[in-house]
Amino acid sequence: MRAPTGQTGRCRPHVVDTQELHVDGVGPGTLIAGRYELRRPLSTRESGTRWVGHDTTFDRDVTLLLVPRDDAARAADVLDAARRCAVVDNPRLVRIYDIGQDERWAWVVEEDSSGARTLADVLSEGPLPAEEVRRITGEVAAGLDAGTGRGLHHRRLTPACVLLSPQGAVKVSGLGTDAALAGADDGDDGERRDAVGVVALAYAGLTGAWPLSGDTAGLPRAMTLAGDLARPSEVVGGVPGDLDALCRLTLSEDAGPVSPGDYAAQIAPWSPIPVQRTSSRLSTAAAPATGGSTAPEAAPGTTAAGRLSPGPSDQDQPPPPASMNSIVSGKKSGDAIVGTRTHKTK
Repeated sequence: MRAPTGQTGRCRPHVVDTQELHVDGVGPGTLIAGRYELRRPLSTRESGTRWVGHDTTFDRDVTLLLVPRDDAARAADVLDAARRCAVVDNPRLVRIYDIGQDERWAWVVEEDSSGARTLADVLSEGPLPAEEVRRITGEVAAGLDAGTGRGLHHRRLTPACVLLSPQGAVKVSGLGTDAALAGADDGDDGERRDAVGVVALAYAGLTGAWPLSGDTAGLPRAMTLAGDLARPSEVVGGVPGDLDALCRLTLSEDAGPVSPGDYAAQIAPWSPIPVQRTSSRLSTAAAPATGGSTAPEAAPGTTAAGRLSPGPSDQDQPPPPASMNSIVSGKKSGDAIVGTRTHKTK
């Protein structure tokens, strides 16, 4: 088995000093397109800058992504990705309101996300309950699957791209646009790379560590045992067998789900109700250095404390993804996933 590969430069925001951005006449108070007032810098991602802003026409707060026009090819790619993403109607994706450009900037206007926390922020406080990981990654996968139908892939997925509202709603930011900002070629492996990204989110949610190489998304790197990536169950207790197996197959054996929709189908159902942390969830499993976890596993559908998670109704679950014809006829045997096709990452 080899160490998992990742994608560098992905969706990793950092706080921007207002003074650094008060150049060329652009700063707090600047009007973009005569209506979008910049309020404060939110983050930088690759060659673009995100701002908290205000739409003076509709009197609502928004988020603006500004990309310099001096990199004409990159700016055009970002606008094209945003244009395609804007027509994807899914509540799990950050909504795009407007796009445009002038002689200096290309801009993308998104719904306000300043009140949300990123999954990276949440995980900086420690791992999450397994069923909360199932819920969050299931929602992320369902949102990405909606974009797949339009030929859109994220390809830069990290916990910094997942936004959690105070009520627990899950949204994905940067679909298409983050890859365009990074200058990434959206090749044929987009679905598989997004599937690997979602599984990496699950690993991070279960353990609090990032399993892919490259950008760690602000999290500590995942531990290895005897040269191999440690399974989640070798790091913490209470990991359901299906999530543990998916992490092992996908991140260590180049197998696992072939698309985000495949992942969503394999981990369903999940509860629409957020599951809070419990102290027992954060206990570290005793794992021998040679592998072979001795940690107890919680059955799917329960929290680490053994409580049944609230069961979702049928309408709470995503419809079968369009990519389901390509899903392997793998099935669960007890808690283990068997019969999953192997796919090599590029």
